[in-house]
Amino acid sequence: QRSAQELPLVEKQSVESYPATGGKMMMLGGLNFLPESKVVFVEKAQDGHHLWETEAKVDKDSMKSTTLAVEIPPYRNQRISSPVQVNFYVCNGKRKRSQYQRFTYVPAN
Repeated sequence: QRSAQELPLVEKQSVESYPATGGKMMMLGGLNFLPESKVVFVEKAQDGHHLWETEAKVDKDSMKSTTLAVEIPPYRNQRISSPVQVNFYVCNGKRKRSQYQRFTYVPAN
């Protein structure tokens, strides 16, 4: 019972899409964010296997239990010609993950 309450929950994000170069700060609003929370961006193929996964930089200084500032990581391919949909989640340690959130990388120019 207790563990459900400790799961991080993302309720809103300040940026829905961004160029593949990354680097912009995105604010996440939600619950149960911890100093050790990690934000992981993931891209999966249609068949479900991982194509790409990277940990985003979290700004520990502006960290609160309800807000998390995270730097959008560069996408694995900077030369995309059409938008790419990926997911990210907040992780508070083993088996404590938020639901997947959507994020879209768009071509840089």
